[in-house]
Amino acid sequence: MKTLILALFCFSIHPIYSIGLYKKGDKLYNWNRSGLDLYTGSNNKCEIIASLPFETQCTVIDDHLKKSSFEFVEIEPKLKEESEGDNFPGFSISGFWVKIKTKDGQIGYVFDGYLSKIKPGFKLDKSCFDKEFKLIKSKTSKPNPKKDNAYSYFYLYKNGASIQQTGSDYDSHIHYFIPNISLEEAYLLIKTPDYLDLSKASGDEETSIHGNDDELSFSSTLENTTLKKINTKTKKGVVIILEAFD
Repeated sequence: MKTLILALFCFSIHPIYSIGLYKKGDKLYNWNRSGLDLYTGSNNKCEIIASLPFETQCTVIDDHLKKSSFEFVEIEPKLKEESEGDNFPGFSISGFWVKIKTKDGQIGYVFDGYLSKIKPGFKLDKSCFDKEFKLIKSKTSKPNPKKDNAYSYFYLYKNGASIQQTGSDYDSHIHYFIPNISLEEAYLLIKTPDYLDLSKASGDEETSIHGNDDELSFSSTLENTTLKKINTKTKKGVVIILEAFD
């Protein structure tokens, strides 16, 4: 497990919520693939009861513990001379303590930054969106041989989720919009070898990372993965953009 870092008290900073709003009785899932420690108290110095496996379901039994915020550093900061582009401030998972009960009856306290309402097995593909959400509109354009087999697909769902895909023989761009999730939840969702593997190079260039409070981008010679926070009066959530180039 990564080292837990005590952040500034919440009265001195804007409240930080990696996970969206939740309340007592809600069912949440662990999206930390390396496990999530369950403690006897709301402090990482307390005794560890167990390490909850990835995708463990738990029920919130007390959510009134948001007194001070904590964070796990997921990606270390990088100076401009260490990477291409501007300075990268790093990326952390931030949150608070919450008291939960697991399906097998264990009760304790966990860091809520790795919890999410996103159900286990959720993937970035149309079949999964069709299963989880209700499709209300679709528009497709089949490959056009006269324009490098250019094509486009668009699918809109009742809850506001959408999939937009365009491409040709030389590139592919897919936008997955998921409403009511945070940038951190989107990062945990794509943190798999299928979508994002920072341990290996792609082509002749290693993956470079750029980002700020509203966007996180992973770029290499052949592909880009970008997470963008959307926060307007009519649309809130994150769009995950997957791009591949030939």
